[in-house]
Amino acid sequence: MVTRRKINEKILREAESKPGISYQIFDTEVTGFAARVHPKQSLHQF
Repeated sequence: MVTRRKINEKILREAESKPGISYQIFDTEVTGFAARVHPKQSLHQF
């Protein structure tokens, strides 16, 4: 699942992990910047 939003602190805090599903949130302002949310409630930015 891919979501496109302006990534800010609030968006990252509210990102919910879903059992068995990891997903990415791509930034709408910075090309190529994204955050990946993993099922074990971890968050990675790349």
